[in-house]
Parts: sequence; structure tokens; C-alpha cells
Amino acid sequence: MKYNKVALVGMPGSGKTKTAKIISEKLGINFFDTDKIFEEKFYSISEFFKIEGEKKFREEESLILKDTVNKSDFILSTGGGIILKPENREILFNSAVTTFYLKTSIEELLRRLSKDNTRPLLENKLDKTKSLIKLSEEREKYYLQAKHIVITDNKSTNTVANEIIEMIK
Repeated sequence: MKYNKVALVGMPGSGKTKTAKIISEKLGINFFDTDKIFEEKFYSISEFFKIEGEKKFREEESLILKDTVNKSDFILSTGGGIILKPENREILFNSAVTTFYLKTSIEELLRRLSKDNTRPLLENKLDKTKSLIKLSEEREKYYLQAKHIVITDNKSTNTVANEIIEMIK
């Protein structure tokens, strides 16, 4: 395998978790999800945001990332905002980790997230479109630092996973 430490980054709803799980199963390598690890360690991210705030969440998320990348042979699904901290970008874009940006249009994200109210930065928003555009504008320049970019619009999760597997091999 050409890359043995792989991370997926992208906007909420881009398919990082589902894609990473498929890759993990097909290649028989460990799957990790920073959001799932966080929720196992604490409680729901939405509740944590309400109680502790985004800053504290980002600090804990960074610790989880640092711990996870020290493991060998993995596919990692990251939280959409993990790239906001410079130390996380250093780990994801300038280390032994090969990062794939799952690039997804706002229209596609809206379709995928239309009934999802579990995302703290999109929760209880009357206009998810404006919220997604704002998040995308803040984050796109960081996502584009990934080694590979995979367009996910109009593709099944399985198709996206297979594209990444071909690049990994």
C-alpha cells in the first residue's frame, strides 16, 4: 500500500465517515473517527458545544487527532472543523498522514443535511444555506491543502471510497 495513514477532511455532510468505513472494511485497516472518539470520551458534540463551547471542543479534538495519528495503518474520518487549528493542519497536511479532501458543493451538502439537526454549527439554523456557505468560505482554503481532492457530488459513497482506494494503492 502506497499510503498507510490516511485522513479524510471536508465539510459536514461530505461523506467522510461512511467513506472511511468502506475503505477500512475493503482494505482491512483500522478505522477511526475523531467525532466518534470524542463522543465515547465525553458525550454528544452538540451538548458539549452548548455546555463547554467550541473552543474547548477544538482543544479536545486536537488531542484526539494527535493521539490517533501515532497509530499505524489507519483510515481516519475527521470532524469538519478540525482544520481550523494550525497545529491540526500541520499534522494533516505536513506529516506522514495522506489527506483527502472530499469536496462537495453547497447544493449537495444541503440535500444530504436537509433533515440532519445533529451538527452543532448548523443546528437550529433557519437558513442552512447561509450557514454552509459561511463555513465553506472559512474552511475551503484549508481543505485545499490536502494531498488529494475527490469530488463527491452525484457519486455514491462506495464510488468515492473506490476512487480513494485506487489512489492509496
